[in-house]
Amino acid sequence: MKIHKFSTRSIAIAALALAFLTFISTNIYFASSSSNEITGCVNKKTGLLRIATKCTTSEKPISWNKVGPQGIAGPQGEAGTVGPQGIAGPQGAKGELGIAGPPGPVGPTGPQGPAGNNTTTTVVQTVSQKAYDANNNLIGTVLGVSDQNLTITINGSTISYSTISGGIIQNTEIYYANADCTGDKYHLAGSGGTTFSDNAIGIASIWDSTRGAAHPGSFFFGKSEGASIDRPLTMSTFAADNGVISCVSFSSGPGSDSYTINNKLKRFVASGKSFPTSFATPFSYRAN
Repeated sequence: MKIHKFSTRSIAIAALALAFLTFISTNIYFASSSSNEITGCVNKKTGLLRIATKCTTSEKPISWNKVGPQGIAGPQGEAGTVGPQGIAGPQGAKGELGIAGPPGPVGPTGPQGPAGNNTTTTVVQTVSQKAYDANNNLIGTVLGVSDQNLTITINGSTISYSTISGGIIQNTEIYYANADCTGDKYHLAGSGGTTFSDNAIGIASIWDSTRGAAHPGSFFFGKSEGASIDRPLTMSTFAADNGVISCVSFSSGPGSDSYTINNKLKRFVASGKSFPTSFATPFSYRAN
């Protein structure tokens, strides 16, 4: 019988084919921990193939189904076009007001100012009081109180009331520079140049001598205007007797009893302000 000799390469190819058939028919599967690689050993002399993970010195290790090295990364693709902007969503509801934060730290003390001129200025903080009537209605800020009157500030103007009757106290009279109570109104201005400004309004009324009080509804709140003038020889004013009003004229020029004291007149015009003519007494006072 003729004996054929096969080369090692032929034997290896045959062994691979045999191993593949054996793998399919018997479903024997060898794998490493990271791939499906199959390992075996081929006898260097006989060419016999056996499936194993370790070979002897007389065998040559072989393997197949081995995962190759990772290929080089391909070039990056072109970026796609930017899509259109979406429609803005509806505005969300307004959140609730958060709680107030804690107060901040106190700032550092500023530098000391320059030394003064060796003078001392004393600032006195005045605690003002408010006046109220018997019905607890606010009258105004108290400026002064005596046994006979209460002087207060109402809307920036100085007004006095009687502490007994609660009515306004008259502090001047209306005079006319003629004998028939017509034309411009005046008030007497003494040597000191008495005037009534917006914040110290003059209060005039027609005095009823019988009743000992101002005639109801006759109050006039005025202020001074223009320069003082000399008193004429004859002047006039309105007076009331038991509710009946009449014009009274009198001599006022040089030689009269009042001329040397109040020898000037000043125009007396309406101030454009009005005030309650009385309050219910007794008055009460409280600090701010």
